[in-house]
Amino acid sequence: MPLYPAGSLVVAKPKPAGAKVRERKNKKTKRAARKPAPAKPGSPPSPKVEGKRPILVVDYRDIGFERYLNIIERVGRFFVLIETKNGARLGPEISLRARSVVRTGGRDMDVLALARPNLVSAPGIRERLAAIGLPAGAHGDRLVLMLTKPFDSLLWDTIRELLANNGLALNDIAQVKGAYEEGRNGVFLRLDSAVARAGGRKYPLHGKLRVSL
Repeated sequence: MPLYPAGSLVVAKPKPAGAKVRERKNKKTKRAARKPAPAKPGSPPSPKVEGKRPILVVDYRDIGFERYLNIIERVGRFFVLIETKNGARLGPEISLRARSVVRTGGRDMDVLALARPNLVSAPGIRERLAAIGLPAGAHGDRLVLMLTKPFDSLLWDTIRELLANNGLALNDIAQVKGAYEEGRNGVFLRLDSAVARAGGRKYPLHGKLRVSL
């Protein structure tokens, strides 16, 4: 998925003056092509958004949605997903905790694992987005989560190691399931199982990593 700086939008380049004159001359004989309607919030994502890594399905019910947001915004940042005529693009950064668009356009993006965006959707997210003023064309039911580089590396290195114990690689797996849970030393992400792309066989993982103190 093409990435853009936080807050930037893709806009069409204005046509040169000569092109406008020609368009007027041909107006009687050739009807101008109709522009596609802008994508509405909640429209389905572009197929290009789908990644090649396993889908990570994580249950946060044991810690609650507010606790989940408090933790995840420490190890990552949310960005609006905007649908344009050229496909999905990264829009402005938002904070679901603060229920607002982040206006600090100069925030450092180098700390994020930009090459590995995560598409996130949940009922709680949809409710928060409905209360935030989103740009035109923004999806109202899903966000892009960019994890910080250290946590992104820890997460996927842990998953790779657990899969290797079963003789598997990341590209063998369609889905990894887990859940957040409270522990004596913080909140942990429990990695329970993996589902193979071919055949749908389920493999136990029995892994865990700490997300927050």
